[in-house]
Amino acid sequence: MDIPRPDIRLKKRHRRVTIGGLAAVAAISTTLLLARLDPPAPIVARDSVRIDTVKRGEMPRLIRGHGVMSPGAAGAAAAEARAAVRFAVAQAGEIHVGQAARLEFSGQRIAARVVQVDAAPVNGSIGVTLVPVSPGEAPLGAATAIDATIELERLQGVVYVGRPGFGREQDTVWMFRLDLDRAHAVRTLVKLGRGSSTLMEIQRGLVPGDRVILSDMSQYADRIRLN
Repeated sequence: MDIPRPDIRLKKRHRRVTIGGLAAVAAISTTLLLARLDPPAPIVARDSVRIDTVKRGEMPRLIRGHGVMSPGAAGAAAAEARAAVRFAVAQAGEIHVGQAARLEFSGQRIAARVVQVDAAPVNGSIGVTLVPVSPGEAPLGAATAIDATIELERLQGVVYVGRPGFGREQDTVWMFRLDLDRAHAVRTLVKLGRGSSTLMEIQRGLVPGDRVILSDMSQYADRIRLN
């Protein structure tokens, strides 16, 4: 005949309660841990973005405009060959007579210089007149559409990178800097400086050797993975 043992039943009940409590605590801990884990970084195709390396050195500040070259006639004076080019008002403040320039037309590229800057803007742009350094290189015949580049100055010993597809001079922007594994990029706050048509000075946030994405990545949060 079995003798009732209340103490044994009590111990079993306590064991079941303890095991159940531990399981509940483990489940809660797992849930909290998973909640703290960062979601997978979104994947971005590497060939869909522009990537450049930050450098230190000489940075030419260039601005670009479009216009028309009015050619000189054969045997005419050199002054007759002139290029009338328009530049955005925001860029024109630093243009002055005597600056070096380059004219591109019909697959050719020739040196030029600024000889006149209009005083008043028209429709948000300023007219600038340029003449070829070597008159014999100017086209003959009909007027020719040209692209013009003026060199504003050459900055020495500055940190710079290719011009991003967003942000203006002196802006503070978010850029994605590649990790050492070159497979991930992290959002980094960067202070821009003076700009060129193709380059931008970096004042803070990046150092020479950093690899950064120049494309607009504003749709992404803190981190991406490059595929």
